Amino acid sequence: MKTILLNISLFFSIIGIAQNTVQISDLETLQGNWKGELMYINYSDNNQVTLKTTLLIEIKKDKLIGKIGYPDEPSANGKFVLKLKNNGTFINNEEIIAKSKQDDGSIQIATKYKGSDNNKPATIFIKYVFDKTNFTMTKEVLFENATEPFVRNRYTYKKL
Repeated sequence: MKTILLNISLFFSIIGIAQNTVQISDLETLQGNWKGELMYINYSDNNQVTLKTTLLIEIKKDKLIGKIGYPDEPSANGKFVLKLKNNGTFINNEEIIAKSKQDDGSIQIATKYKGSDNNKPATIFIKYVFDKTNFTMTKEVLFENATEPFVRNRYTYKKL
């Protein structure tokens, strides 16, 4: 696990971290309507599943509010809130471990937290990558006693 965290930290150091804090102004380009897909690994058969999805993002004070829709599975529609905490060093309970601005203008934010996935203890890594027209959110899971994380799901959006 230490090796993976070191590799993640080293990766973001190489690509040029400005700092590991996020301000609400960093997220303003996410406001608006998005359309895309969710890819996830279905644990019942370990197959990859892809669903159409929509996303409406609003920013209110220090919170990003998202309304997510699944046109083919409307019963799964939901809402989420991302709140900056501890002077921008956390998003909800996710510790911000890296933040960088790329040459193409996109912003990358990486977070981690202890949790569970498939009812097993794990460290969860979330990577947010976005610019004015694209937004990707990738969840990687590192199970306790495992040596490598795997991509559990990935949201990929284009702005409407």
